[in-house]
Amino acid sequence: MYSLRPARNSERDVVAQLIYDSTNHWYESHGFGKIFQGDAEDCRVFFDVYEHLDPGCCLIAEDDDTGEIIGSCFYRERPTHFSLGIMNSSPKAAGRKVAKTLLQKIVSLSRSAGKPLRLFSSAMNLDSYSLYNRQGFVPYAVYQDVLFTVPKSGLASESLHSESADNSEIRTATEDDLGRIVEFEQQVWGISREKDWRYFLTDDSGIWQVLVCVRGEELVGVMASVRSAGCQMVGPGVSTDSMAAARLISRSLDRYRGSSVVVLIPSNDPSLIQSMYQLGGKNCELHFGQSLGDAPTINGVVVPSFLPESG
Repeated sequence: MYSLRPARNSERDVVAQLIYDSTNHWYESHGFGKIFQGDAEDCRVFFDVYEHLDPGCCLIAEDDDTGEIIGSCFYRERPTHFSLGIMNSSPKAAGRKVAKTLLQKIVSLSRSAGKPLRLFSSAMNLDSYSLYNRQGFVPYAVYQDVLFTVPKSGLASESLHSESADNSEIRTATEDDLGRIVEFEQQVWGISREKDWRYFLTDDSGIWQVLVCVRGEELVGVMASVRSAGCQMVGPGVSTDSMAAARLISRSLDRYRGSSVVVLIPSNDPSLIQSMYQLGGKNCELHFGQSLGDAPTINGVVVPSFLPESG
């Protein structure tokens, strides 16, 4: 038997080790390389970010006999929806339905609040897809995981960086932009998460960057990015069109010189996908955006992220 409870701050390293071990185990056991190439400590970033944003919302499964943590899942409630973050169960607990039990608890919380529950899951992991599908989750979008290996000299992307490319300006966002960013994202796909954007703009750890794209006086795009040993991603972000998204991604990639980074690109946007190929991106995986309850209506371009999970 096992019990569910919120993780304690003192269990940060244990949860990080679980994320590291279980994620790498799945990929390696299916013929892929490790997702986390460094040390387990690198995965502390997931616990740190989620606990900073939503203290007490890391749910763990604890073995009643041994006290061992055999599963974990992060979740978040926002004004418009719930989001499900990274889900992990110990390979040693196979067959004990740990992930299913964690998921059912979070589904219950979202239903009690009367809000849709959303997530992003790997299209390669049919066990994961089936877990969510059996609970009623329905895919609403397909994303291509595009991997960039950025040279130390940067990418040859002057055509996208050019200020004259579409008469828009890319600049670093400030806290003064917060209100416009929150309103803009809600216009693009109907979600509200002011807490997240405030955190990206004000956190002093140095791992976050937020850029905005402005045409004249109009905000047409915003893009966050995270650079840490445990997670290197461009996103989350939204824009009115593919050109704004491409320029924001291109500028964001510059901070990853000498390293690799992943961006999730909507598969139904051929213009944006071609821009990513032009920049040297290569497909490495596919993900589904899924929803239990009302799916978002997208009026523009949405670039999601795994940290924090956006939905």
